[in-house]
Amino acid sequence: MILKDDGIDQGVFVTQHYSNETLIYAANFIVSSQGTIELPPMTVPNIGIYKFLMSFKDDPVSDAFQTATLTCTNTITNKELIYDYGYNFGSLVNFVTKAELLFEGTYTMKLEYKYANQDFERLFIRIRTADYDTPPVDYWVPYDN
Repeated sequence: MILKDDGIDQGVFVTQHYSNETLIYAANFIVSSQGTIELPPMTVPNIGIYKFLMSFKDDPVSDAFQTATLTCTNTITNKELIYDYGYNFGSLVNFVTKAELLFEGTYTMKLEYKYANQDFERLFIRIRTADYDTPPVDYWVPYDN
């Protein structure tokens, strides 16, 4: 996570604290230019509020990021959650975060992205519990390559 000086307290809070939050999904990948990636499916073990975090560059001076759309579809209910990310994040330099109510089940995951250049960028997606009433998972979440 990279933050501007005026938002450093946000970075310290989200990276250096202990709490009951539990990681349920992690995906890492390298992208360039524009395209679509079918991500590994996500298993949501319990209904609850989950926090999505996506970093879209690993370089604080790059301004090539234009847009990203993360689509999560519940395979049982067919309910689709669509997250559109643009590049106006205030103090957040290289990541975006949102919270959402998710229902138990498996979700297909797809990411569409667009950059203004051909450089390779490293992206990370993490999804964790955000509600203290959401029970933790009872398995180890694999980090994709």
